[in-house]
Amino acid sequence: MIFYDSLNFLHMLFFVYWLGGDLGTFYASRFVRNPKLSVDARVTALKIMAGVDMAPRICMPMIFGLGIHLAYLETGLAISKSAVVLVWLITLLWLGLVFAVHKKAGDPLGAKLAKFDIGFRIVLIAAMVALAIYGFATGEVVRFDWIGIKLLIMAALVAAGLMIRVNLMPFAPAFGKLVANGPTPDINQEITQSLRSCLPWVYLIWIGLIVNAAIGLNMYNLFRG
Repeated sequence: MIFYDSLNFLHMLFFVYWLGGDLGTFYASRFVRNPKLSVDARVTALKIMAGVDMAPRICMPMIFGLGIHLAYLETGLAISKSAVVLVWLITLLWLGLVFAVHKKAGDPLGAKLAKFDIGFRIVLIAAMVALAIYGFATGEVVRFDWIGIKLLIMAALVAAGLMIRVNLMPFAPAFGKLVANGPTPDINQEITQSLRSCLPWVYLIWIGLIVNAAIGLNMYNLFRG
């Protein structure tokens, strides 16, 4: 059980960093959109926000890989060892995309990688939803309903992350105008509206993380009992 306990510990650790990183990003965003601050102060706040936001970006794929592996060990997923290896390869690809998109932000290559990353996540969402529904309908592959529920929640979290991206589209050009030309009421309004439009999706991620953690903890105790 040492291997299982180690994976479970990492799973919980990444949950903490995901939720904590999201909270830090949310708090830093208040300073980014604060019109009372200087442009330099808001630029610094944006750098902090972007740096802290890397924690949840890293934690999402890691929780995916660890969660699937744990479900396999708990016999809740009837998949082969080869399938588990494939899941970890997908996880590593996902992590690589996270770092590449962050490093190449603003470059033409970065834009192409970001588009590929969006398509990649849409495919993952569809796969998780399809797998959960198949398990509910047949009892095969996904043997326990609670694992199907966790898959659906994870798919919702990934989808919420994509919706945050969509709502942040006006932010970058508006903030660029702020840096180049200084603040104006219209620019401040664009920045504020873009960040505030993300809030429902941020709250959804927080709720989903907490619910998935509660389900996982209860099932872990049952599994160990």
